[in-house]
Amino acid sequence: MYTIREFSPDEYPAVVAVENAVWSDLPVTEAELRHTDSHQPPGFQRVVVETGGQIVASGAYGPTHQTGRFRINLAVHPDHQRHGIGTAWFDWTLSRLPDAK
Repeated sequence: MYTIREFSPDEYPAVVAVENAVWSDLPVTEAELRHTDSHQPPGFQRVVVETGGQIVASGAYGPTHQTGRFRINLAVHPDHQRHGIGTAWFDWTLSRLPDAK
């Protein structure tokens, strides 16, 4: 069973671990991710997916700097890919975007 929920700042280490497992050729540090997140426009939201108390995916959604446009991204740890997490996360996220309902 997977749970999709809003991210808590104390979860940066787990999010970094997931992102680095997915994009090992472009590793990110916790400091870099915090810096990037702090410069996002209002409405930016980071989200995690967990199972058994472990974060197995990390995503974010929010407005771009262009009016009326949104961006979304998701990283699912390789050990948990192909289990429907991406589809569930996309549907969950889409239901929260303005004008997407």
